[in-house]
Parts: sequence; C-alpha cells; structure tokens
Amino acid sequence: MRIVKLFVKYFPTFLLAFVLAIIVWMLAVTAGDPNEEHVYMRAIPIEVIGLDENLILVSMNPTTTTVELSAPRSIWNELNRDSSLILAKIDLKDMGTGDHFLTTQVNVDTSPVRIETIFQRTVKITLDSYLEQSLPIKLEIVGTPATGFELGDSSLSEMEVLITGPSTQVQQVDHVSAILDVDGASQTFIRTLPLRAFDVDGRMIDEVVLEPTEVTITQPVTQMGGFRNLVVKVVVSGQLAEGYRMSNVSSYPAVVTVFSVNPKLVEDLPGYVETEPLDITGTKNDLDVILSLSLPAGVSVVGEDLVQVQVGIAAIESSLTLNNMEVELIGVGENYEATVSPEVVDVILSGPLPDLESLRGTDVRVFIDMTDVEEGVYQRVPQVEVLIDGLRVESVLPESIEVVITAEDKTSDLNNFLLAAVFMKPPTLVIAPAHCL
Repeated sequence: MRIVKLFVKYFPTFLLAFVLAIIVWMLAVTAGDPNEEHVYMRAIPIEVIGLDENLILVSMNPTTTTVELSAPRSIWNELNRDSSLILAKIDLKDMGTGDHFLTTQVNVDTSPVRIETIFQRTVKITLDSYLEQSLPIKLEIVGTPATGFELGDSSLSEMEVLITGPSTQVQQVDHVSAILDVDGASQTFIRTLPLRAFDVDGRMIDEVVLEPTEVTITQPVTQMGGFRNLVVKVVVSGQLAEGYRMSNVSSYPAVVTVFSVNPKLVEDLPGYVETEPLDITGTKNDLDVILSLSLPAGVSVVGEDLVQVQVGIAAIESSLTLNNMEVELIGVGENYEATVSPEVVDVILSGPLPDLESLRGTDVRVFIDMTDVEEGVYQRVPQVEVLIDGLRVESVLPESIEVVITAEDKTSDLNNFLLAAVFMKPPTLVIAPAHCL
C-alpha cells in the first residue's frame, strides 16, 4: 500500500521528466538534421493502373507531376539519390470509354516525409475500346517504265495486314497501301516498301499499329516486241596530228532504244548501233560534236536519232635528257667570289612529245640563288626554269651542288701594285744643249 502511495505521489514528477527528456531528444535531433521544405527537383511519371484489357489509353494529359515535400535534410538526400522512392499513379479501375478526369495519388516510400502540395494533380485521360481487323494489302504503282518496256504481274511477300488500335481509329482505315515507283524501270527488280494506313479520303492514319509494317515486292519488267536497247558505237576515221592520241571516246546517251514494226529486223541487229563517221584528221584539241546514228531501213530510234559525242585528245608524252647544262650563280655579293662544283648538270624533262621536239637550249636555265649569303661552303639544290609551260622537270643530276663563297683578297692586289711600281723602269731625263736654250 505504501508503494502505491509513493507511485501516485511521484508519478507526475516521473511523467514530467519523461516528457522533458523526449523534448530534449527531439530538439537535439532537429538541430542535427533540420527539417526542410522544397519542391522535388524531378518530374514524377504518372503510372496508370487498373486499365481493362479490352480498353486502350488513347491520350493522357499531363503524364508527369511535381510535388512539394517537407522532410529532414537526411531524407531529402535519400530522395535526391533515388527517384523511385516517390510514386505517382492514377487508378482506371471500372473506367469505361470516353474522357475522364482523375486525381493523381502520390506516395513516398520513406519517412518521415509530409506531402505539402501536389502540382498537376488532375489528369485528363481518354479511353477507347480495343479493335483489330485484317485488310488486303493494296499495291499502288506510280510512274511509267522506260520506253519499250512493260510491267509484269507483281508478287508480294504478304497479302494481308493486321490492323490494331483504338476502335475509332481502326474503323476509319479504308485501305493499307505500299507505293511502288517504277518510273524509268528497264529490268526486273525487288524492293521492300513500308505499309501505310489511309482513310477513304486518302488521309494517312498514324494512330494504329500494322503487322507487318513492310512488304517485299518483286516487279517483273520485260521489253516489248519490236523494241531493243543497243549500245552506241562511235565510228572514228582519220589520223590525229603527229604526237597526239585519243584519251577517251564517249557518247550521250550511251544506250538507245530502237523500234521496228517487224521484230525480226530488230532481232537481227548486232548489240550496237554505229554513228556516222567522225573525221579527226589533224586534230589536236578535244572534240564535242553531235552525230546521227546509222540504222537499217525499217528501224528507227525511239526519241532523238542524234547523240552527243565527246572525244578526249591528249599529247603523247615522252622524256628528254639535257646533258652538261651550265649552272649559273645569281645574287653573289660584290665583295665575294664564288665557285661551283660540278659546274654542269644533267636535266631530265618530260611532257608532250611536240613540246619536247620544239625545245631549244635557250628555253632551259639552271641557276642557284646565293643572295645575302656570306663567306663559306654550301650545298645547294639547283633550280630549273623552263620557258615551255607543258614541260615538267623530273630530276637534276646531281641533285646537290657545292658552292664556295670567298671574300676578294684586297691585300694581294695592293702588293701586286707596289711590286710593279718598284721594278718599273725609271723615266729617262733628257738635258738639252746650251745652245738650244
């Protein structure tokens, strides 16, 4: 009984002490880990749950949200490191087709955290029923094949396409097409093309899924009877100017299509058609001319019967060695003397044969520039100047020349002058007789 009385007497004191201890502990914790209130720095994706498998989410706006949170600094550090701790979702359970406005629910998978504000909280969604249907693939051919060619029956790797998506969009699909361009085709080809869904007015529908998404098409292209493609053969006569050669001969077009009402005439032709002869006698320059085609009677060219012919003409090149070409020094100072070793070199030139044949000795100059060079021994590469533009210097033998630069000896010149003065015969003194005075 005494213990009960003591407990009753001192219980308020114990309770007060406990409460004070809790307060002191909380103050200590708060001082070390203060509470902070911020807007979370990342946008949070809104997850959709509860969607009926027979429905399709057509649109959703917005798709993310942001939140303002209040939490200790240590919790903030944890949230900034791991964004998966904050989840936003909307529940579509028992929702039917049409537009709906739902409230975003946000959960934070750590504590202590208080959600102060949810921004972009209301989400508008549109639901539609799921629909799938199959349609045959329609091949649309645009363009025309080359003249004299016709198209065979096309073959497709797939004949039908499965269309899936929102019922309102799938129901608008009138046809699924692959568009094949055959313009200018002259042989069978295989091409893989994408499939596209269109409504009855020809507008493309993108909100549906197609399976497959593309189709491979084999398109036969054959030449019609009476038509044939022939290579153009340029006929050249005469001789070019001496020292020149043909570098190339080409025609535009290189292939022409011929036609005859008698297919046998076309079949009997060789694989080419000749031009009228092109006379190149004495020519030195490139040619660009228009020539007519030589065809047998009853055969004609589809289109123009003229071709553009280009003939490239180039000079025949050779080489020539010039022996013992004297090396000229230029730029040597007035007070210096210079010697070269060797004094002559061999120069090898190359270029068009006519230019080499017309070359004269005065057309080539070999020199070494010693401008602003002081006394000493030097190795220099000689320079070659050729006055005929078409010629090239291939090499100089030897490649390097020794040049010795020395100062003029003024003392030697003075000694020579004094010696001449000493040994010079003195002048003769002539004294006239007195009677001549």
